[in-house]
Amino acid sequence: MPIIGFAFDKILVENKITEKGENAQKVETHIVVSDIKEEKAGINTKDALLRLDFLFELVYDPKVADMLLGGHVDYVGPEKEVKKMLADWKKDKRNLDFESVRTILNLVLIKCNIKALELSQQVNLPPHLAMPLMGKQEAKKGAEQYIG
Repeated sequence: MPIIGFAFDKILVENKITEKGENAQKVETHIVVSDIKEEKAGINTKDALLRLDFLFELVYDPKVADMLLGGHVDYVGPEKEVKKMLADWKKDKRNLDFESVRTILNLVLIKCNIKALELSQQVNLPPHLAMPLMGKQEAKKGAEQYIG
């Protein structure tokens, strides 16, 4: 299924570190599909358009910051497949077929993690992902003698 649209609808971030005087020890990531609905496609096609609403939350422990990103993804797929996803969603909103939404959720994770890194920098929060850092490296034997 090709994804034809992505947008953030809600961005909330609050740094409480300065108020409480403590730093985050752990950050958990949560992603929730909040709604799935069929949309009218503005193009003539046999495929159907589906809108998937999501919430992406970073939980800082201890509770020194809040970050919530909400948005939606629009994607087009074969009408039979889209109808099945809608029926599954209406029947049991908690148990989506992972294979049918895997590509969509991977896109949401990529876009939200990048936006969360940017926002955390802007409000002076530690990054929620491990960043690559330069380490101290032992000099190789004989390297200090080479004057090149």
